[in-house]
Amino acid sequence: MPSVVGILHIPKNDMANTTQPTPAEQQPTLQALADQEIGALKNTIEQLQGQLTGAATAYHALEEEKEALADNLKAKEAELTAALEVIAQQHLALSAAEEQSGSNDVIITHEKKKYRVAVPKFQFGGDAYTADDLKNGKNKELAGKLISLGSSVLVAL
Repeated sequence: MPSVVGILHIPKNDMANTTQPTPAEQQPTLQALADQEIGALKNTIEQLQGQLTGAATAYHALEEEKEALADNLKAKEAELTAALEVIAQQHLALSAAEEQSGSNDVIITHEKKKYRVAVPKFQFGGDAYTADDLKNGKNKELAGKLISLGSSVLVAL
């Protein structure tokens, strides 16, 4: 039997490609790391700028709302002032009308409420009284009793 001896032939170019990079070559370069950090910082800056823009927009909206509320408050204060003036004028007119009423009605105040004494003379608890007995707070206890009993001697105004 014939013998066949063969030689395996590997081209030199293929052997050059089979070498592994050195550990130093596998490490990222300083420039590559810097570029990654710069990219991350740029993304962070863009996010923060977006948040700042949103906050500025919200701030301006709140400022506009504040101005509108301040204007509304001024208008309500003006309305209140006008209403208080009308009330004061009506109070003066009512007081003047009571004084000019020509009648001999006696008006009393008991616990911040006004009452008109409806009769010039009356009896209560076996005693005789006149409207003048209730005038100017002379007999607050009697007035209180008449009011609590719902007496027709005093008419609420």
